[in-house]
Amino acid sequence: MNKVTLVAKIAEKSGLSKKQAEQALGAFIDSVTEALKEGDKVITAGGLYGIIRTVKQDSVLLEVATNVVIKVDKRSIAANVSKSGTPENQK
Repeated sequence: MNKVTLVAKIAEKSGLSKKQAEQALGAFIDSVTEALKEGDKVITAGGLYGIIRTVKQDSVLLEVATNVVIKVDKRSIAANVSKSGTPENQK
């Protein structure tokens, strides 16, 4: 699902206009990415699991294996599994 499709679904299910749904989605994504911190265990949209080692303005350094650290755009973080080990939407 891409952003346009997601915005349309949010609008349809919530009764919001597409513009309002896009704003709500943007606010949600901003809130999630702003809350990321070092040590968080996350899953990327591409399915990589890792631990955040450094948080930068638009990216994080993600350790995906021992001594293997990659740079990832913050917006590609799909779930933070630090607390439960399971994404919130899969409980």
